Amino acid sequence: MDSFFSGVQLHFTIDHPTLSEIEIYISKNVAEQKQIAEFFTSLDNLITLHQREPT
Repeated sequence: MDSFFSGVQLHFTIDHPTLSEIEIYISKNVAEQKQIAEFFTSLDNLITLHQREPT
């Protein structure tokens, strides 16, 4: 299990009491972070595009 999480930061602090109980895993690899950001940007653009379609 340690090798799976070796490149991941295990904790991230959120100041809201309920949300502070949630563990968030963030990659330490900047290239991987950029790929993830590009994925979510594309997904966001796709959602926006579909919301504009006439029903």
